[in-house]
Amino acid sequence: MLIILVGRADALLKRRFVITDKAPFMKKIVRNNSLEKLKHFLLCISILTFLAHTQSVHAETSSSLVPLGVEPAYSATSFVVDGASSGFIDFSFAAASDYPDAYLVLRRTSATPTAPLDGVTYSTGTQFSGQLVISTSSATSISTDGLKPGETYYFDIYPYNGSGITTNYKQSSPLTATVTTVLPPK
Repeated sequence: MLIILVGRADALLKRRFVITDKAPFMKKIVRNNSLEKLKHFLLCISILTFLAHTQSVHAETSSSLVPLGVEPAYSATSFVVDGASSGFIDFSFAAASDYPDAYLVLRRTSATPTAPLDGVTYSTGTQFSGQLVISTSSATSISTDGLKPGETYYFDIYPYNGSGITTNYKQSSPLTATVTTVLPPK
């Protein structure tokens, strides 16, 4: 019986191969005393072991291997209410001067905002941290409805570049605005 230890150069991962009758191709290599074939076999096993290890590491950290888009340098400016009633608000804003790919527009009823996370895609109509996503496009004119009369709403507009796991938001200094819907006439 021949015992062979195969591992990476740093010796962190070792595997033991025992040559028995169940491995006739190895018996033939050993019996023919072909040292070069045995070295080749060991090299192949080492490479396969290394590849298996790097694939598992890649699977565990794949999001860190993809670079984020370039973070926008500037925020949108000049929030303007174009129309409002007891149930809707129409507004617009001036595009950021570096023309990002799109804007994440959030609506909330509490005074405390939560910035979006880089590498995360938010879908229109979904909520995170008590904020409603009302737009994820390059549009600078927005309409939002389903609002309560006399309620105060806070809006945050985050420019971003990239898409999917490469999305990079300008998390600091978003354009923010506070708007109160009108009460219906009595």
